[in-house]
Amino acid sequence: MPLILKFWWVGIALVSLFAYLPVIDNFFGWDDFWWLYRTKTLLSDPAQIFRSEGLYFDPLVYLAFWFDYQLFGLDYRWYHLTDIAIHIMNGYLLFYFIRLYSGNALLALISSLIFASSFAASDAVLWSSSRVDLLSTLFSLVSLIFFLKYLKEGRALLYLASVITFALALGAKATPIVLPILFLWIYLKEEGTHKMYKTFIPFVALILLYFSLLFSASANSISGRDLYPNIYNYSLALTSIFIPEGLLAKLNLTFVFLIAYLFLLVAWYLKLSPSLNRTKSISLFMVFLFLSPLLILDELKLATPDNIYHILGSPSHRIYLASTGASMFLGSIILWFYERLNAKKEILTK
Repeated sequence: MPLILKFWWVGIALVSLFAYLPVIDNFFGWDDFWWLYRTKTLLSDPAQIFRSEGLYFDPLVYLAFWFDYQLFGLDYRWYHLTDIAIHIMNGYLLFYFIRLYSGNALLALISSLIFASSFAASDAVLWSSSRVDLLSTLFSLVSLIFFLKYLKEGRALLYLASVITFALALGAKATPIVLPILFLWIYLKEEGTHKMYKTFIPFVALILLYFSLLFSASANSISGRDLYPNIYNYSLALTSIFIPEGLLAKLNLTFVFLIAYLFLLVAWYLKLSPSLNRTKSISLFMVFLFLSPLLILDELKLATPDNIYHILGSPSHRIYLASTGASMFLGSIILWFYERLNAKKEILTK
């Protein structure tokens, strides 16, 4: 085994630290102060953990900030280190999932390194309030791994672990609400032998419970404008995964959207090697699926140096989970080119 694959975990950690360690000198900003206030008043008003604002219902994030506050007080540097540590863990989980799904450790490493250093993931790591994305992605990946292992091994404990971690993912952010659709994709691809309706009943029940809690907790704050299909949001978020917002703001968005969809359509039908083709298909499905919740949000705006206030409504604030699929897709394409180059070298040397 090549040395780089033997110590894959070191590579992911070093790349993440190199990309994000400078952030520890950044003070709190924006919603961080609101989270700190919630943390300070949590013990005197524990019921607030189950209150929501609009479409946001994230009790798990309350607890994460509360633990940070108990351990480190208001030392912002430790909050950033916590965020970086969770990001590294997500890189490890993505590596494990890809290796488990594809059986290709090199593909898993390339994809995880892309994810660890991607600008598409930066907002979730740089801003402590975006810990909602870090935690929801962490538990989504864990649930995904448990579900895949359950299909392979059939152990009930793995299935139970998948259900529990799915619930925890929803406790951080609503985006993982679409995760069972990915489970269905994997189920069909893996030709699961378990009764389908029994397999998905607990996940559907959790989704119904989540919506029940969400709407009962925020009956007075959800308005009609929060819930309308917005293709512009979807297109803007999709292109933001591959093009930084600062650059995207200078381009003709209609043209960029068309090029992006055309590129992904060609990529969908592009024939790679059988194992890479399998990974490429699920990675693109993950990108499209994990962006779908953006269809019901108010219109997103690009954050630029001239419009920094748009950061609260920017697409980069909402693409962390989808960037796992994008990293898998780019990793598949890179490894495909690498394999083709090696094949040509072998032909030329003969």
